[in-house]
Amino acid sequence: MPGGRPRKPRSGPKKPLSAYTLFVVEVRNSVSKKFPELGFQEVAQRVGLMWRELPEEHRQKYQQLADQDKRRYDIEKDEWKIRSLVEPPEDDRQRRKKRKGAPKNPLSAYTYYIMDVRKDVAAANPSMSFREVAIAVGRMWHQLSEDDRKVYNQKAEQDKARYENEMINWTQMLNTEAQEAAQENKSKKRKKTGPKNPLSAYTYFVIEQRPIISTQYPKLSFGEVATRVGQMWRALDSTGREKYDILAREDKERYDREKEMIKNRLSYMANANALAAGNNNDDDEEDDDDEDVAHRRHSRSRTNGHHDDGLIMRHHHHLQQQSAHLHPSHHHESAAQPPSDPSYWRMTG
Repeated sequence: MPGGRPRKPRSGPKKPLSAYTLFVVEVRNSVSKKFPELGFQEVAQRVGLMWRELPEEHRQKYQQLADQDKRRYDIEKDEWKIRSLVEPPEDDRQRRKKRKGAPKNPLSAYTYYIMDVRKDVAAANPSMSFREVAIAVGRMWHQLSEDDRKVYNQKAEQDKARYENEMINWTQMLNTEAQEAAQENKSKKRKKTGPKNPLSAYTYFVIEQRPIISTQYPKLSFGEVATRVGQMWRALDSTGREKYDILAREDKERYDREKEMIKNRLSYMANANALAAGNNNDDDEEDDDDEDVAHRRHSRSRTNGHHDDGLIMRHHHHLQQQSAHLHPSHHHESAAQPPSDPSYWRMTG
């Protein structure tokens, strides 16, 4: 559907259809045309009722068709399995590439049988096509007795145990790699606020042995190297592990020591910042006190100035009164021209 999620490519042959499914495919359209007013669910219910009422002799037709489809599926499945062994699909190759170093998936008993007899069947029948060889091998497997299958079942069980063991070691190795990569990235990005995390005894062992094994066995995959290193570690006794235990213990002590130093440094910096903030507040208070003193002095100065001006004006008025008694004719003239600037009286008084 446009805009919908793209469908995944089908893996393996198409699944076989049951007798009931084949019946539904045959009659559903005719029921929908006969009863156009019915919805999808109602049509499904009516078809189910028709199937339950269908006589057994009429059901045999659909059962035979189902049996034929099942045989078709078995043949195509055998052919698909053989092809996947010879040439893995593109998506499988890409998936393996993404999981580089992962253990190989375990093989089934039937797959071991195919690997054992396919070449012989193809050599004995050179005119057969790939499909025909696959069909022949599949028939041979289905006719094989349980006793003859035991050898292939045992191989499959051993390969499954191998896979599970390698998967454990590969996962453990991946975890170690991930821890180292994360630690390296953290060291690059981290500001100097914390010490490097301590390494375990097993990690020290892996760091030492992995390049040695890779050099000695260059054809081994990442997972196989991980398996070998894990086996070597498990085989070590307490004496053999002592060296790595000591390294891990010393690294843990280094980590604790550095962590304590950083903790003390951060505490010292916090106290210093708090002390500096307190001093700044004291300075601000002293500045405020100085400003208050200056303000009070300025206020007193302005008050005293106004007081002096008042005294001068009163003194001027007194002189005018005396002048009026002595020179009555000049009273109005002198009173008409008083000095208006009080500073004049400061200079002449």
